[in-house]
Amino acid sequence: MAFAFAPERASLWERARRRLGTVLYGEDLPGSALNYVWTRGEPAGATWRNPFVSSSAMLSLGEGALEAWRVEEVDLLADYARLFGAEAPAPLFLALMTDTDGTCGEARASYADFRLLSREVGAE
Repeated sequence: MAFAFAPERASLWERARRRLGTVLYGEDLPGSALNYVWTRGEPAGATWRNPFVSSSAMLSLGEGALEAWRVEEVDLLADYARLFGAEAPAPLFLALMTDTDGTCGEARASYADFRLLSREVGAE
């Protein structure tokens, strides 16, 4: 999930870089991202920063091959607060991706039935 840039939390340098990005690309760029991943070797619950983008946090939902459909339920706001140490800015978009560029392996994935629920819905 990509989140809006929070200028009040950014350094002067980061705010200047963001302004330049807006000028170059014609739109605001996301400020941070929370990536839920299924990995080859990180157990469920493991977290780390993306090695290429420090404003992107990774959270493993599990490891190894999956042979059947799996339902995952996450709390975006709680996970964001835990990994970034702050309240989540406005969500911008959900992105789905399957890749093996870090391992040069092969992967296939199917995705279905995504739902984003407010906390009020879950509290019923």
